Amino acid sequence: MTLLTLPVQERVSENPELLRVRIEVDGMKQLVSFNDNDDIQEMRRNLEIINAALSTRWIDLELTDDEFEELELRMHQRSIERNEGEGRLRLHDRQIYRVFNSLDFDRGGRFYGGWWQMVPSQYRSKILIDGKRTVELDFSTLHPTILYAQAGVKLEQDAYQIALKPETTPAGKNSGDFRNVVKRAFNAMLNAEHRLKQPPHELKLSEWGISWKQLVQAIESRHQPVAKQFFTGTGLRLQFECLAPFFSATYFVVL
Repeated sequence: MTLLTLPVQERVSENPELLRVRIEVDGMKQLVSFNDNDDIQEMRRNLEIINAALSTRWIDLELTDDEFEELELRMHQRSIERNEGEGRLRLHDRQIYRVFNSLDFDRGGRFYGGWWQMVPSQYRSKILIDGKRTVELDFSTLHPTILYAQAGVKLEQDAYQIALKPETTPAGKNSGDFRNVVKRAFNAMLNAEHRLKQPPHELKLSEWGISWKQLVQAIESRHQPVAKQFFTGTGLRLQFECLAPFFSATYFVVL
């Protein structure tokens, strides 16, 4: 097996602020300024400690030439679908920052910036830290589990399995891909602060032969015990409370 050595060029951060607030202003999500306090300064210092530790370690991927080309293509295509830029693998992106969704710093707080958050989940098993292989510890259905626990109800079976079945299946996709559609819709409904008339653009529900209304109704029906939490922005509250999205609810252990 031939491994590909990836060139890396360090770049200066376009926004050095480690704590950011993004809220809706005139119907658009925008970064806004905020006033510092002791709690905010402590969070910033904690991030500086984390980034200092990350800077002493090299994190990369164990890929062959063909695997790298496939990854680059997938990331580029996904970025176009989601309108997220060029979608390139940048191994120098090792410094993280947090984005909050309220000026009170009590909603959101998810960590961003690490390149490992951008790669498709199938490649996480390829992650190396200082040349050593890692294993993935994934916290499955984290937010649904917390919601049900807070409601005093046990979550039965897979949270993203619903009664609604797609009318068609796009070429090259399967039931696992449809589960991901349900998961994305669930999280969008949980994070939205008002009822969404349209689905997130990347879901492409027409490919599955279903409507956004059908999907919302199916998810709400499946999750009756916590349905009142949808479209209230409670997902942002859960992000702040559990802080698990540090690695998108995924952690890596060096073998």
